[in-house]
Parts: sequence; C-alpha cells; structure tokens
Amino acid sequence: MEVKTFKFFYMMFPYSILSLTVFEHLWFYARLKGRSPSCIVAEAEQMISDLGLPHKRDELSRNLSGGMRRKLSIACAFVGASRTVVLDEPTAGVDPYSRRAIWDLLTKYKSGRTVILTTHFMDEADLLGDRIAIINNGEEEEEKAELATWYKVSHLSVQISVTLFP
Repeated sequence: MEVKTFKFFYMMFPYSILSLTVFEHLWFYARLKGRSPSCIVAEAEQMISDLGLPHKRDELSRNLSGGMRRKLSIACAFVGASRTVVLDEPTAGVDPYSRRAIWDLLTKYKSGRTVILTTHFMDEADLLGDRIAIINNGEEEEEKAELATWYKVSHLSVQISVTLFP
C-alpha cells in the first residue's frame, strides 16, 4: 500500500504579531511549505500582482485594510504550491471590491488543487464551486450540481463548496 504525504498548513492570526511586509509574508509561508528560494520570488510577485497589491508590496501587513489583509491571508494559503486549501468564509466582512478580487483569485488558483470553501453566500458557492453540499444543523441536506433549488431551502445554516481534483 502506498501512502501519499503532502504539506497542508496555514494559520490565521492577528497581523500585528509579525512585523512582516506583504512580500515577506508570502516568502515566509512559501518557505514554511518547503518551496525553494529560487522559486519563491516569481511566485510571490505574481500573487501580489493578482491580488492587486503591487503598490503595497513593501507595506507592513498590520497597516493594510481589512480587505487587503483577507486577500493576503488567501494568498498565503495558496503560495508554495499548496495542493489542498481549506478556506472558512474567506469573503465574510469584506467590501464588494475585495470580495470580487478574492473570487477572481480563487478562480485563478483553484485549478489543480482541492479547495474546500465554506460560505453563507449562495452566489459565491455557485460561482466558485464545482460541487456544492448544503449543511443544515450539522447534516448534509443534499448535494447540488446547480443552485436552482437552493433558493427554495428555507432554513440554511452553512453551504460548503468543494472542488476536487485527483
């Protein structure tokens, strides 16, 4: 029997703990995940560009707005060629512009990865999810390929959008 191993790591924490810039956060998490230094710079620069934060590259993360911090958190989850990413309500509490930017980031980076995403937004689940499950009071209600029947569900606790790649 073959056992496959993979690295799976990311913690969300108050950004005031580390005095790191946007670039340094991406560098730190990529190294933590075992990425070689020669690969990190190009990957981090591309992520910073995709985040729409090139002007904040050398800014301390504690000086970023809430939406920018959330985008940085998501980038830290994806950096270092993470094959599995778990995101718990990544767009909760962010402005519409940041929400759309996060959607674009997730759409771009989900290819070739397994992304498990929880959300309360049906439109978000529909846009980002390849497979969608409705969880109500801790139990799966149904699995839907499309959201047509979601709007008929009256008591909805959490939706989980799952993208699986072998």
